[in-house]
Amino acid sequence: MRTKILSTISLMGLILLTPAMLAAITLNVPADYITIQAGIDAAFAGDTVMVAPGIYTGDGNRDISFNGKNIVLMSSGGAGSTNIDCEADALNQHLAIILNDGEDTTSIIDGFTIQRAYNSDGAICIKGSPLYGIYTSAKVRNCIISKCTVPLSEYGGGAIAVRTRAWSLIENC
Repeated sequence: MRTKILSTISLMGLILLTPAMLAAITLNVPADYITIQAGIDAAFAGDTVMVAPGIYTGDGNRDISFNGKNIVLMSSGGAGSTNIDCEADALNQHLAIILNDGEDTTSIIDGFTIQRAYNSDGAICIKGSPLYGIYTSAKVRNCIISKCTVPLSEYGGGAIAVRTRAWSLIENC
């Protein structure tokens, strides 16, 4: 009986310790996940979604959301070889990436060329929630943002929109 109780206690301790013991991992697009959004959807806080060089278009590779996860979205080849092409225009509006669910400064976008976004929120939008007091922040670094359009809007801009309880650090873009 004593052995059974100790085994149960040990098993419960292992279950309680497991989340703390999990190390951040790297999820590879497209090797492991066919789209950038699929990689993000599979990620947990602290993980890195590593995107291989290439041109990423279509659903799952535009209108990308971090979904409140504090992760790193990074290209393995840098902005010169990794392109998110939103393929957007006035009739088919899209942005590249949106962070609007309380992500913090450990949320990073690094090393992409982002082009042909057409959206009133800009190519990359970082915004909090005025209704719920949610702050959002992120780091955007080593990116090239070009050929993006914001239709007439009260916010202006075209590359990165940071608004409503949000702030961001933009480096080497």
